[in-house]
Amino acid sequence: MGSQSKFKNYYGIFSSGITSVIQAVARQRTKGEIHIILSRPNEFEYDSLKPFMTEEQIDIFARNYDLVKHCKSLDQQEKICYIPLVLQDKLIHSFYKNNLKANVQSGINAVLEKNRKQLARLDFLPYKNFKLNESENYLASSFGFFGGDLSAYITYCAFTNQFVNCYLKGFEYKEILWFTEENIQKQLNKYFSEYFGEAYIERVFELSNFHKSYKDFRNKLFNEFELKFKKIKTEDAKEEPVWSNIQEYKNSIFEQELLRFVAFKYYGRSYFYHADYACKSRDSGYTRSQYFIDGIASALHVNLEEGNYSNEYMNKVQAFLNLNYFREKMINNITSYNKRNERYDYLPVNPFSEFISIEDISKFHETIEYFSKVDNYISNEVYNFKKRVNDSFEKNKASFYAILIEDFFKFEIRKQNPRLKIGTEKISVYPNIEKVPLPSLGEIINLVEEPKHDMIEIPSDFREMIEKEYGSYEAYNNMILELLNDSE
Repeated sequence: MGSQSKFKNYYGIFSSGITSVIQAVARQRTKGEIHIILSRPNEFEYDSLKPFMTEEQIDIFARNYDLVKHCKSLDQQEKICYIPLVLQDKLIHSFYKNNLKANVQSGINAVLEKNRKQLARLDFLPYKNFKLNESENYLASSFGFFGGDLSAYITYCAFTNQFVNCYLKGFEYKEILWFTEENIQKQLNKYFSEYFGEAYIERVFELSNFHKSYKDFRNKLFNEFELKFKKIKTEDAKEEPVWSNIQEYKNSIFEQELLRFVAFKYYGRSYFYHADYACKSRDSGYTRSQYFIDGIASALHVNLEEGNYSNEYMNKVQAFLNLNYFREKMINNITSYNKRNERYDYLPVNPFSEFISIEDISKFHETIEYFSKVDNYISNEVYNFKKRVNDSFEKNKASFYAILIEDFFKFEIRKQNPRLKIGTEKISVYPNIEKVPLPSLGEIINLVEEPKHDMIEIPSDFREMIEKEYGSYEAYNNMILELLNDSE
């Protein structure tokens, strides 16, 4: 049941609006529990409760309702107003008399004035028939409280103990975490301290490699919380930014900052790693260049001929090795220019003839295929890549070459690129070009490695304590690994 869908869909088995819900809850005859899963209800107009509740009751109701309500800007929704059940008949009768019947009253009068003894009867639908057959549809489609928003009605009834044969024993909901553009690092730190803490670092990060730690943290974040995001400003300056749901791999700004945050928490531990991910309080992104470079640096330390690796892992490693293959071809093609008192190294603006040779075509397609369709970050367009290599071979080759220039090289930016005569033609070149060096293995975000538990060496004083308690450090490691594997 989509409890916030338009009522024209009739809610399936709940097609009678709130009546169907009341009947469903009341149907239980034996002792037991009733579990109701709901989407978040819309905002409630708490002032509409004032004639019927005390200030203290409204305050308690609002405090709990605010925990589960669906948060939108006020111009995106209508607040749900409380309407006493005793007013249902008045609302139905008013609609019947002032809308339905009033619209055809002249026709009714005309029929009454004519002699129709020998003709079929043309009586207008009596009120009692309308109330019996159509009133529930009318109420549900016209009033949020009477079924337009079933979540709101059920939540109200549960919180105020309106169901006769059962009472609310408890409710669970996902906490909402709020993120705003340019403040994601600060907010991640705040929520990490509030909901995870140093114990999580000791329990998870210190017993896992980076990829495992990152995967566990992001799964917990997306599965146990509802994440909201708001930009600083919209493309249309007249429109106010609104809160939107953060879905996995669909918000490039959040995904990049999440990677950097976990890297800081993981590599920033003083005992083990000293890589500089000093991003604790400032958003600065994690670029496609950094992602590709870190991936290549990770893949180069893997020997696919040793070890029993999964196909998924081997394909990932090979994709980054392929990327590095074309990167190396470009590095090897850097040429020096030394004429007219000017000297610089350069690469052509457009792909050189042997950038993708006949032997490289399958490797090229394999690389494009993997990143466009398999890689989580590229295929979901966290980084701009997929749309640029979705055309003919020649256009894809040019786009791929341009991407590699952007991500793996630095060069002098001039108002107009120099044009050099190479062979029989003049070509544009990037002057003073140099490669971006690959970092060492201890200075990268490693998402290529298989996520696994990784017992890291600990300080000698702590090791002595472990050995005294458990007999040996290896025995302690094995015990922890067994516990972690059992929990999965």
